[in-house]
Formats: sequence, C-alpha cells, structure tokens
Amino acid sequence: MIGRRQFLRLAAGAAVAGASLSRSSAGVGQPVMTPADSPVAAADRDVTFFVASDTHYGIDQRETNEAGNKSAIGVLNTLAGQSFPGREFGPIAQPRAILIPGDLTDSGTAVNFNGYSRFIVAGSHVDGYIDDIPVNGGEGHQLKYPVIESYGNHDVDNQSDDVVPKGIVRRNGESKLKRVFCDNRLHSAWDWDDVRFVNVNLYPGKAGWAKNSLPFLAADLLANVADSRRPVVIMQHYGFDEFSIEPRWWTDAEREEFHETIKNYNVVAIFSGHQHWADRVEWNGINDYVLPRAKGGNDTDGVYAVRMTDRRMIVAHRRLSGAWDHAWTQDLSPRA
Repeated sequence: MIGRRQFLRLAAGAAVAGASLSRSSAGVGQPVMTPADSPVAAADRDVTFFVASDTHYGIDQRETNEAGNKSAIGVLNTLAGQSFPGREFGPIAQPRAILIPGDLTDSGTAVNFNGYSRFIVAGSHVDGYIDDIPVNGGEGHQLKYPVIESYGNHDVDNQSDDVVPKGIVRRNGESKLKRVFCDNRLHSAWDWDDVRFVNVNLYPGKAGWAKNSLPFLAADLLANVADSRRPVVIMQHYGFDEFSIEPRWWTDAEREEFHETIKNYNVVAIFSGHQHWADRVEWNGINDYVLPRAKGGNDTDGVYAVRMTDRRMIVAHRRLSGAWDHAWTQDLSPRA
C-alpha cells in the first residue's frame, strides 16, 4: 500500500506528463499552460534535489579535471540515505534530479561536451561532459540521477556554432523528466509538488546570449503561478554575487527588468554558479544560493543537497572530502 504523499506525487506526475505533450512547443512569449490546480498541496510538500555547477569539462581535463568531476559525481551518488546536518531535516531522500546551472564545459567545444574519444586515437580516451553525466542518469562512474542543465558563459562565448546549447536541446528531447519548453527548447519549467521551477539558462534576459529567457519566464509565471503564492525557484548561471553583477555579464537594467517580472510572485530561491565558491547572497529579499565549482577552485568545492518542506528549506553544502560545510535554512512562508 502506498502512502498519501506518494499517491499524490504519482498522480501529479501523470497529470504533468499528459499536459506536457501538448505544450512542449509553446512559443517564447506565449503562456505555457499546465493543469489549473497545483498537483500537490503545500501541506504535502516534500522536495529533495541536488545542485552542482561549473564542471568546466576541458580545463586541465587530463591532469585534474576529469578526476575532480568524478569525485563530485561520487559525492552526489552517495548523498541519499545520509542525514542533513542538524536534526530538523532528517535523512536525505533520493533526489528528484540534479540541477547544473552552467559552465558545463570550459570552452564550449565538441570535445569538451561530447568526449575526447570521438576525436582522438584509441588509447587516449578522456571523458567529456556527456560521458560522465547522462541526461537520464547512468551507472558505474557516471552520475546516476537525471539532470536539468543550463549553459553558462564558458559554454557559449568562445563559440559561434552553439555546440553546448544545441547539445542541451538534444538532451532535453531525450530527457524523461516532464517539463515545458519555449520554442527554442532551451528554457524550461516544471512542478515538483507545489513548487514551480524555471530554468532560464545563462540569465533572465532577452536578445543575445540570454536567448529570450525572460519572456519565457514571464509567460510561464503568469500562466502557471498567477496569484497562487506558491513557491518559485529559478536556476541560472549568473547570480547576484559581486563578480556576477559586473556589467560585462549582465547589466543593472537587465536585473531591474528581471525584478519587475518576478516581484509579484513568491520567488523563494535562485540557484546560480559562475563565482566558483559557495555563498548565499540576498537580492531584493530573495536568497541566491551561489554554487562552488564542483571539483574545486577558489578554496572551495562541492555540491548542494536541498530539501523543501511545507514550512522550511535547507541548502546544505557537501564538500568533496565528505564533510558538511555551510548549512543554510530559510522559512518558506509566502512573502508579502
């Protein structure tokens, strides 16, 4: 016999699966429709997911990066069943998926993304991003959980042929996770219990490298969150730390337009990368959880384990050594 919470999750998955087939090609600026009612009530919310970032496949790949990323994958693969730091949040459940907010590769090339064995002679194999991180999870040394990934600046600003974004589009088509997409099939949104998640990739913007992620975000929130006050979580590469808000990445005007878009919704968290060290930054009353580079750099490494309940959220930073570092908590009561 299954419990009430498990039954509700199964019913929600079936509802979203049925709806997503008809709305997967929704336009960038068009409403993306989902069932009118949230599939799981707030009182039944229990969402666990992991986050890792800035894998930078291609930088010192043979020397240290391949082994470093495999160490991070090993941490992710063994977190479930352990306990969150402290007593409040208990054991770590199997994650819904792994979120990876950008800089999957170091220079956006085919070898970084697809693996070196496809381009050099046998005997010189070096794994690329998709060798270690199958979109639906793998086995052995591979990440065993499904992933939702963003592209970062390193994935696009050295390339004119969009190797990584095109690879993400292909993998989005192969993914078994039920989501809605804009018509470029890069930006996506989905429900885990009553929480709305939106992946805006590099950052929430319009033309250029943002690839019209902001119009997609605006349309999705209007269609699927409206005035419900249910929680919203956004993943993007550029965040709100001092490094990421430099105007060479995105501008004050773009951040203001982003704020105008989300200010009337209950955005409870943003997950970002780019900075390469672990941090929590507050921006306009919203917590931005900034990821370290997974394999290390700037004196930090590791991944985040996240649990959201009806009342509280924990974001716990697990180092590659196996030790807990930061453990941030926040209230999930709707913001005024």
